[in-house]
Amino acid sequence: MHVLGFWHEHSRPDRDVFVTVQYNNVAKESKHNFKRLGKGLAKSLDSPYDLSSIMHFNGYSFSTNSMPTILDKNGNTVTAQRSDLSKEDIAEINQLYQCVITPNMDG
Repeated sequence: MHVLGFWHEHSRPDRDVFVTVQYNNVAKESKHNFKRLGKGLAKSLDSPYDLSSIMHFNGYSFSTNSMPTILDKNGNTVTAQRSDLSKEDIAEINQLYQCVITPNMDG
């Protein structure tokens, strides 16, 4: 989705409403990976925050101490998936490019 102009979901300006980044567990040289983007740069397209987006980091991404780096607001470690576009990913692509892509139903 980077090629299509999208950023990581956890880079959205409204991220902190939905998840908490545990900066004390992030490797110093990797903290830039958790920077929030400004409202003008991020394209959230008025879509809800999507923990199941293919563009969301795993809850242990860039951990320096094997402790979680991203927690949801219930205190659970975020579980990422990298196999399929989420429904919101597809909706955002369709909206941005005024097209109709559908999920792969083959697996």
